Amino acid sequence: MEERIDTYSWLELLRRVPKKFQPLVRLAMEIESLNERYIEEVEKGIGVLPLELQQQLIDSGQRLVFEYLSLISVVGKDMRNELMNDLRQEYSLLFWEKEEGKGGGLAQKMLYSVVEERQIPRIFRTFITQLVSFVHHRVYDVLVRCIEDMDREFEKQFAQLSLRRAGIFERIEEAEVPSPPPKGGRKK
Repeated sequence: MEERIDTYSWLELLRRVPKKFQPLVRLAMEIESLNERYIEEVEKGIGVLPLELQQQLIDSGQRLVFEYLSLISVVGKDMRNELMNDLRQEYSLLFWEKEEGKGGGLAQKMLYSVVEERQIPRIFRTFITQLVSFVHHRVYDVLVRCIEDMDREFEKQFAQLSLRRAGIFERIEEAEVPSPPPKGGRKK
């Protein structure tokens, strides 16, 4: 079956991320929950969620993609390009594909009956699999990396503060300052 991130991990992430990332984590948890519901429906032999849950999933997916943009203001330049490429790729595939002959993203195909009715379960399965994969391999991983970066920065700041309080930092700085050259130059 499909891999999943357990609820405890999401709750731990929710507890540790800055407040402005909490909506992103909540949306990821909501998508995870809808995916579990979908798996239950498949096991019953239904193969697709009711239309209102499909629409909720699509709405949550779009909001998640836009919340993912909020990470760009926090991450370093090296990760920024990676995030933008992820966004373009996922948004294109899931919601709005403009390439010749592709005929719209997966969500458009499902909601606007661009395809035959019998193709919708297959398209929905692809959509939810792709969305959950994005949540697991991009959103979760990037948030964990952000937390690790923040932890490292905090540890560095804490270490500097501790050294300052102990007076060690000043002694290190004094030891690094070279002594000034003697005044008056050389004597003959």
